[in-house]
Amino acid sequence: MAAAIVSVGLLSSPGEHGTPTAGGQQPVASTTTSLVQPVAANDSEQAIARLMMSAPEKDRVREELASGRLRLGWVTLSDIQQEDDDWVRLEAAGFRQDLRLLHKAYTIAVPYVPGLPITVTGLVDGGGGDITVAVYVGAAQISLRPLKKGEMLRIPTP
Repeated sequence: MAAAIVSVGLLSSPGEHGTPTAGGQQPVASTTTSLVQPVAANDSEQAIARLMMSAPEKDRVREELASGRLRLGWVTLSDIQQEDDDWVRLEAAGFRQDLRLLHKAYTIAVPYVPGLPITVTGLVDGGGGDITVAVYVGAAQISLRPLKKGEMLRIPTP
């Protein structure tokens, strides 16, 4: 799995940040193990309750989920260096959630359209030099390339 992660640019090497595509987006190629874990149907209400958005937006998620237009996934994130008030935005399926990164990993629900990526945008660098974020697959921590404010990465969805 490590070779696949390095080959798609999820991990960063010192001084190696890749070349962003138009609009500052850096694509993240698909791996065999998804960074997004689909929410089981019987856990949908629990996942919706954990969305970091308004009640009307949660109602819209319920409607689009019921119609089959979107799905819900779990994403586990952390600040991989020091907890220094880094913030990121996760956007997918027309919804966005702004998240303060903690050093301790935590799991959030994300609405998504299968096959369309989740965009991770660096919002606030808390002062440590870059916005340092990791995504987890089971117990495996995958360090994403450090982000600058406004810089984006795309995470593939199942």
